[in-house]
Amino acid sequence: MDTPTARERSATITPIHTARTGDLRVMEIVASALPVTLLTPDAPDTYTVTGVFSRSVDPIEAAILHSHTSSATITAAGFPGVTLHVSDRRLLIGNTNLDMLQAGLANVIGQLLLDAATTAVIRRQQVETDLAQALAADAERAERVRDITSTISFGPSRYS
Repeated sequence: MDTPTARERSATITPIHTARTGDLRVMEIVASALPVTLLTPDAPDTYTVTGVFSRSVDPIEAAILHSHTSSATITAAGFPGVTLHVSDRRLLIGNTNLDMLQAGLANVIGQLLLDAATTAVIRRQQVETDLAQALAADAERAERVRDITSTISFGPSRYS
């Protein structure tokens, strides 16, 4: 039985980066999740704002958004204490308010989302490249082994 060549194997790899398409962005804020006391004297200073993503977030993107680097970026932009948490297709923006979002926090988060998506694509492409190279190396090794084993004969020896 013939085994597939390295080229045939690499052709059967389904690209990982096609699993996520389109920009990652927050499409809207879930108004029903905001405190009912907003715009009243009893409104809290900060609260969690829930945003709806444009698509599912993959694990690499979520890890980037949950990272210390993202927190540091938000703090450096003038919004210390604000947190990001990915929950399914929702982004929970903690310790914030609508004023902060209007004052530029939304733009900072938008840039973080773009950076996370771009970094995730690059990482997935590197994984695909590494996998294709590993499969090609394995196929070449297997071909060398077959070449060697094909030269071995178990017939009677002339040297006995």
